[in-house]
Amino acid sequence: MVKKLLSRIMFAGLIMGLVIVAYGTNAFAVEACGWQLQYNPDPDPAANQLRAVWGPSGKEVFAVGDYGTILHTTDSGSNWSLMLSGINVNIYGVWGTSATNVIAVGDSGNIRKYDGSTWSAMTSGTTKRLRDVWGTASDNVIAVGEDGTIRKYNGTSWGSMTSNTTLTLQGVWGSSSSNVFAVGGAKENQTGSAIIQKYNGTAWSNNLTYTSIPRFHDVWGTSDTNVYVVGEAGTILHTTDGGTTWNTMSVPSGVNTVTLRDIWGTSDSDIFAVGDGPAVPNGSTILHYDGTTWSIMSHPRDDKIVRLHGVWGSSSDNFFAVGEPLLRQMLSPSMAPYCIRYAVI
Repeated sequence: MVKKLLSRIMFAGLIMGLVIVAYGTNAFAVEACGWQLQYNPDPDPAANQLRAVWGPSGKEVFAVGDYGTILHTTDSGSNWSLMLSGINVNIYGVWGTSATNVIAVGDSGNIRKYDGSTWSAMTSGTTKRLRDVWGTASDNVIAVGEDGTIRKYNGTSWGSMTSNTTLTLQGVWGSSSSNVFAVGGAKENQTGSAIIQKYNGTAWSNNLTYTSIPRFHDVWGTSDTNVYVVGEAGTILHTTDGGTTWNTMSVPSGVNTVTLRDIWGTSDSDIFAVGDGPAVPNGSTILHYDGTTWSIMSHPRDDKIVRLHGVWGSSSDNFFAVGEPLLRQMLSPSMAPYCIRYAVI
């Protein structure tokens, strides 16, 4: 039964076809990668949403989401399998150092670790929702979440860090163990100011309070000094001096109504940001930055049916964007969750 379902899902992905989009000197082949619904423990047939994606290589990738969903591929997305996470709460972040050391974080302080064969529980020391995870090594991992929660793993146990904020932290990234940025702001559907926190290896401090929007969602960079932040209202901030000065980047028309939820790139001339749809509350947007201009990318699911939560890749010719359904009650199980894979040809 399962084999028949997977065959139908893969066949449906093939039917969606191939779209070629040119950006500068690059042509992107855009194709549905087969991340249609493979397993759904919830009665709602379209309830699972994928929240984040990460892999130790271009071939091996993990995607995490609602109700403890963890999907895994070892062949660049040609085939996906459901992994037993051991929990049924939402998972929001995933990161690792290798295929045998992967960490996923989520609701109620849940942290799970994959050793190459099994996902097992870690004692986080908190019951707060954890929204993202990042690290430099297996003994230096940071998880961030609600109410300014920051937890750090030293290779043996998780301990607390003082964040100097009570706002929710949505994303974390760093260039080294002594140069880490965490971003966030007010909780969902609440008013307030977006914030950027910075860790210098000794303490966390407030780097920026941004009153124009209620929250930032993610952060990514290429060095200690060169960092990008994305958030509500199509906001993209960029610093080239390590956060002393943040500049607002220009985005395409209509994107100022979009929530940008994640960012990833290979260099300053090859960056992707994903989020909701242009001019609507829910949809899907993929932006690409070529070093000069942010542009909207077309893709098979840019029809404002879904939003995108996460983006990650192994190289400029291999990245994955993951998302969710919007019209849940109108979608069939084969439409959620999903991802899109891009490859330069």
